[in-house]
Amino acid sequence: MIGLIASLQSPEYFKNLVMVCPSPCFLNLPPDYFGGFDRADLEELIDLMDKNYIGWANDLAPLVMGADKGSELVGELSDSFCSTAPVIAKTFAKATFFSDLRHLLPEAIHPVLILQSSVDALAGTSIGEFVKKEIPKATLKAIACT
Repeated sequence: MIGLIASLQSPEYFKNLVMVCPSPCFLNLPPDYFGGFDRADLEELIDLMDKNYIGWANDLAPLVMGADKGSELVGELSDSFCSTAPVIAKTFAKATFFSDLRHLLPEAIHPVLILQSSVDALAGTSIGEFVKKEIPKATLKAIACT
């Protein structure tokens, strides 16, 4: 979504875009849009950052990676979260989880390739389909994951 914003602000620097499991909005906004999360669940996740930042990082990393907690890549992501100042991470998390950029999708002027994982805990396949439907020149490619 950051790439889309940049392409709208400075279109001359772009030829096309590739979005990997994009989500214009993580919130469920019934009855028309289901981003995957209820507001209360996301607020609880943000509150956990204040109460137990290391625990939050260790719990979120496997969710984001789609792997078990013992995975080396999960450990690297958790370490990356932990190396970020909590106030910065919390600000970024709030901006990410509570933003709604759906209105920008129809404004896309460049061709967009959407790569959508068949297994993504943050942006499910229905979100990839939604993004494809809303962007005028979009192609959706599903990536089978096991």
